[in-house]
Amino acid sequence: MTIFEGLLNKWTNILKGWQTRYCVLDPTQGTLVYYTSRENVRKGERRGVILLKGAHIGIDVEDDTTFTIRSYGKTFHFQGGVSCPLSYLRKKKRYFIYQDRLSSVNTTLFQKRILEADGILQILIDRVEELEEISSQRRADGKENCYEHIILSSRRLIESVKHSIVSLQLAKKHMDPQTETFLPPMNGDDKITADNNISLEALNIQDAVENTAKAPTLADSGSDNDDDDDDEFEDANDTIEISTCSPLSTEQDETPTAETNSNITFEQYEAAYEEAPEDDVAPNDGTIIKHIISQCSLFMDLTKITLPTFILERRSFLEMLADFLAHPDEFANITDYPTPRERFIQVVKWYLSAFHAGRKSPVPKKPYNPILGEIFQCSYDIGLSSSESTLTKDGPVPWASDHNVTFIAEQTSHHPPIASFYAECPAKRIQLDGCLWTKSQFLGLSIGVHMVGDATITLLDHDERYVLTFPSAYGRNILLVPWFEMGGKVLITCEKTGYSANIEFLTKPFYNEKKHKITATLFGPDKKEFCKIDGEWNGVMNAKYSEAKAAEVFFDTKTTPIIKKIIRPIAEQDEHESRRMWKDVTYYLKHKQMDKATAAKSFLEQRQREDAKQRAAESVKWQTKYFTESGEQKWTYGNKLSKRIQSQS
Repeated sequence: MTIFEGLLNKWTNILKGWQTRYCVLDPTQGTLVYYTSRENVRKGERRGVILLKGAHIGIDVEDDTTFTIRSYGKTFHFQGGVSCPLSYLRKKKRYFIYQDRLSSVNTTLFQKRILEADGILQILIDRVEELEEISSQRRADGKENCYEHIILSSRRLIESVKHSIVSLQLAKKHMDPQTETFLPPMNGDDKITADNNISLEALNIQDAVENTAKAPTLADSGSDNDDDDDDEFEDANDTIEISTCSPLSTEQDETPTAETNSNITFEQYEAAYEEAPEDDVAPNDGTIIKHIISQCSLFMDLTKITLPTFILERRSFLEMLADFLAHPDEFANITDYPTPRERFIQVVKWYLSAFHAGRKSPVPKKPYNPILGEIFQCSYDIGLSSSESTLTKDGPVPWASDHNVTFIAEQTSHHPPIASFYAECPAKRIQLDGCLWTKSQFLGLSIGVHMVGDATITLLDHDERYVLTFPSAYGRNILLVPWFEMGGKVLITCEKTGYSANIEFLTKPFYNEKKHKITATLFGPDKKEFCKIDGEWNGVMNAKYSEAKAAEVFFDTKTTPIIKKIIRPIAEQDEHESRRMWKDVTYYLKHKQMDKATAAKSFLEQRQREDAKQRAAESVKWQTKYFTESGEQKWTYGNKLSKRIQSQS
């Protein structure tokens, strides 16, 4: 009987992600043996064995490329390509799987040449590393510029060769006559649909990663020293479009300046920030796939990875933080409740209401990395009216009323990239402050973004402080139809009252489960549970209290209106305010002029690099404008409501 073998993705609990395994199915023995690579098959170094006698197989209803084998009390999750022959299982009613296409991969002359090129690339990388060591040891011989020029040219050569190898790998899969499923046309006009037949067979991720992850890119080839952080000012690949094979250029054909777009009116800039449903369509021209593959190895930190401009969202990360206050009335109403328990429940309600507004698009897109010193200010009208309302001239938003909820955020650090934020409502004597930065990882078929930091809500009339942490975000299925979800456990605690909440954002399981589910358990000062909440963080959430017989609607994001933030017109903003700073990038992204958007971004990033170099040369430390350093990786708004009230008393 024929032995079937080929590549499958296997879920590993230790690494919490998909790992490619070379699998060998022996129907005679009734076993599925998996190895870390094909070479280990010849060596006999097995990673594991699954006994198929009496085993059960389950196939995901929504995604028939994903299946589970349950054998002797253990569960194994596997994933094939879209064209993976799972129909064979249904037709033959057999408890085994195989990938006959992948088993037919032969070492052709074409593949040999690719492997030879990869070997030469590795030699080149090693030689450049040796040259860098020599350069660092001979700084005093007057040849620094010569060394730097050679090293820079070599890095560009490495970059070009590396992407050529990726293109060859893709071309090999595309032209392989044994492969029935091809890559989609590399056409930027294509819209992504569920019918795209890109399979792991047509795009062997593991091969591409193994052949390219060894090579440093311009974004991550530097040392690990804190001083070598120029590339932390980049969001997108501004020097090369991965979708083409054009040679690298040493500089942009046209350097954008502040006067370049004088023909664009401020009204047009304002309109570019308005959202439209069609903006949430993800591009399907293959560039995301190639771009990530060419720069990433599994579980690597994505802080310095460059992304194509079209994957950017038309708002800064600072503005995204403000969008979490899209239900400011729920925030301000916390102080209205008479008991600690009711106030704590309202804190949880506001917290859970925030995420659907902060994450508007179902397509995973990346907000702009804020420029060091960038500011975002806005206010929210929550409908409080009083003849005694006055402008908070000494507050975070001087042109807003003390009956509004006001918000300010500042990029206070670039290493790590920390955003500090603060919100308040003077009329309700409530304030919120915190610091947050993101740490991203490449997880094979997903990208994980971990939120590092916390926030504190302070109720001044009750002297209560509620500390909040944040979940992680994940961009899933980046090869086909990308989608977004949140995951992880978070805590809300109040030290004074003793109330606490354990909240879990559940990532989608393998089979027949809905996305975006959450569960929350609320505890009183006696550590006893008094409320359970479940539902969807972007849908309806229900609460079941211990003293009640039935659950009730806790919050409905579908029917609760979002309160729009109030922002000064771009024409009136300072040059360091987010919307004015990113106006050209946003305008060109809106009108899908990616080259101009990239050039505008390059101008901002290059200006920031030059400013950083000047400060380093003058030994000047960066000075924040609104926030003051209050601890390790911690900044606090300098003129908080509590401080202003104390100074008046």
